[in-house]
Amino acid sequence: MNVDLIGKKLETLGRCISRLEQRKGAMDPELQDVIALDLEQGLQICLDMASTIILSDHSAPSPTSMPERFDILTMKKVLSPELAEGMKRSIELRNIFLNSCRSADRGTVVSMLASSIRSFREFAESVSRHTGGIGASSPCQG
Repeated sequence: MNVDLIGKKLETLGRCISRLEQRKGAMDPELQDVIALDLEQGLQICLDMASTIILSDHSAPSPTSMPERFDILTMKKVLSPELAEGMKRSIELRNIFLNSCRSADRGTVVSMLASSIRSFREFAESVSRHTGGIGASSPCQG
C-alpha cells in the first residue's frame, strides 16, 4: 500500500474538513457552491483512499460502485458498518448539491453536511489506524 499517498490524502482531507466546518452554516449562494466543491473533493479523497486500500489487498473484490468501496472496507474491518453508511450518506449529499442544491430543504442539507463532516473525520481516523498511524497528527483529528 502506498502509505505516502495515503498520508498526503489525509492531509488534504483535513483541509477540506476545516473549510467545511468554517462554512457549514453559510446562506450565501456563492459560499454554498464552495461548500459543494469542498464536499465533493473530500468525498473523492475518501473514495481514492478506499480504492488504494482495496487494491493493496489482492483478495478483495473489485468494487463496481462508489458505495461498494465502503462496503468492502467494512468487510476488511477498516470501517464500522455505521461509518460505511455515513459515507454513503455523504454520496447522497454530494448528489443533492450537484443536482438540486437550490431546491433542497436547507435544514436537511445542513444536518447532512454536519453528518458528512463527522463521517469524513471518522473515515480519516479509521484509515490512519489501518495504515499504522499515518496522518495521526493531521487536521482531520481536530
